[in-house]
Amino acid sequence: MPICPGCERPVPYDRLATHEQYCAELGADTSHVRKIERLDRRISDAERRMYRRLRALEAELDITRSRTDEKGGTNGRSQPQR
Repeated sequence: MPICPGCERPVPYDRLATHEQYCAELGADTSHVRKIERLDRRISDAERRMYRRLRALEAELDITRSRTDEKGGTNGRSQPQR
């Protein structure tokens, strides 16, 4: 007799397909997996957006620094007073 992978109970062959459709343990596992996959996608999307934003801010900072250097600035650092 096969064992249900969800509830781990023995199930007769002729009832296995029906049992797998309605087994609460199998349904719970599937919904948890889907929720975890959805959260993983959201986290990955957020990480990509943060990375792009960080790169844009770094590029903007580099442009600002290069303009300051061209004008004879101090590159954002203060000079010690004498």
